[in-house]
Amino acid sequence: MNKKAVLIIRTVSVEKLSKALDLAGERWPDHPLAVASSINRLNELSDEPRIDHLYGIETGTGGFEVPLVLDETFEAIVFPVGNAHGSGYGNVFWACRSLSAKSLYISSYCQDLRVIGAFRLKLKCLIEKFLEDILTVIGAIGARRLIRQFDL
Repeated sequence: MNKKAVLIIRTVSVEKLSKALDLAGERWPDHPLAVASSINRLNELSDEPRIDHLYGIETGTGGFEVPLVLDETFEAIVFPVGNAHGSGYGNVFWACRSLSAKSLYISSYCQDLRVIGAFRLKLKCLIEKFLEDILTVIGAIGARRLIRQFDL
């Protein structure tokens, strides 16, 4: 019987990703490991023996701007993040919203695996998008005031 793969979304350096691969390999020893990474970074991972499959992600100038669409269902999806709670990764979570998995995990600092519910992940995305929109408006207003103040 074929085991479903565990998909790791690469959002960190190769060194930190290595730790996430170790964690996933320990947690799911009988499942293949797959990694989704930006297309221009796939060559860095092509010789990694722990990775059974690589998926290329089309990224825009700001990173994860294009939705990642894969037709398979995964055992788990792991999001390695460089902070405690995944703050600032809303665009990554949003780009992966159509992926299907039995469970979702955040790997804080690539040192642990914590289950995160789909609702909480979506809520993080929406809050970050809302804050981005508000701060963009505030920044535009502030820029106009500076320009007027200094007659630029």
